[in-house]
Amino acid sequence: MKFLKTMLKSDGAAVICMILTMILFGLTFMFTRVALAKASVFTLLSWRFFTAFLTMTLLRAFGIWKIKLKGMPLSLLIIGLLYPVLYYTFESLGVAMTSAAESGIIISTFPVVSMVLAAFFLKEQPRRLQILSMALSVLGAIVVVLGKGTAHLTFNKLGYIMLFSAVFSLGLFYVISRSAADYSSSAKSYLMMCMGFVVFTSAAALEHARQGTLLDWLSLPFKNVDFLTAIIYLGALTTVVGTWGQNYAIERLGVHRSSAFSGIATVVSILAGVLLLNEPFTPAQGAGAVMILLGVTGVNLF
Repeated sequence: MKFLKTMLKSDGAAVICMILTMILFGLTFMFTRVALAKASVFTLLSWRFFTAFLTMTLLRAFGIWKIKLKGMPLSLLIIGLLYPVLYYTFESLGVAMTSAAESGIIISTFPVVSMVLAAFFLKEQPRRLQILSMALSVLGAIVVVLGKGTAHLTFNKLGYIMLFSAVFSLGLFYVISRSAADYSSSAKSYLMMCMGFVVFTSAAALEHARQGTLLDWLSLPFKNVDFLTAIIYLGALTTVVGTWGQNYAIERLGVHRSSAFSGIATVVSILAGVLLLNEPFTPAQGAGAVMILLGVTGVNLF
């Protein structure tokens, strides 16, 4: 137990935690694809965050996960509003309005946006080699997206605004999570799950009430095994473990280093598509993946 506590206080543990988190995130696209074939975006998000909130509540109730909430401070409410509420809302709208290439490229700019926000709000000034490494990682993500082939560009200005708003929301979440040092990763994560559950369940309830499909929404996981499997992975595993992992890594590594790991999710999604879904693999994707990994290594090494 003493060894475990010592390890959890080290940067090495946070790096491993962030890598595992990005692996989980990289695999989400497969499960999301399965779930969205059966349901709308808000239906999926409502069940995803219900599962996540229920999981953390049960773990807390049985004393397995110690979660201490000191009232309801504004900083935690802002964190929950930025991510998941605003991020997932803006991202879903932006993706629906633009092509896969456009949305992928804009979302890949997140590490740069977070670096600028951290420098402005937290006075975390990156070193020159860190900036170059971050740029290499982002460029690698863009190469990966373009390596999949470009669909017809939409040039949808509103879609671009939605996507950049999603990136900005995620960047602010990293900054405020970093500054809210008085609250544990578990407390932050629990409130985030709660807010996601309340907001997205309300949105789904309104959507299905208008359509007269409330019973279909409430019974969907019990009638469709594929959807149930998807929300268990997305909710109980990716959302709970991934959100805690992000908060923990931000506390230990800071905004620059932790945000740089986002490119790993892109690499994992490529490998999953090639190995599990028999998707084609292009030399451009391979080059982009190498650039991402070199960039992530550089940001942390320097």
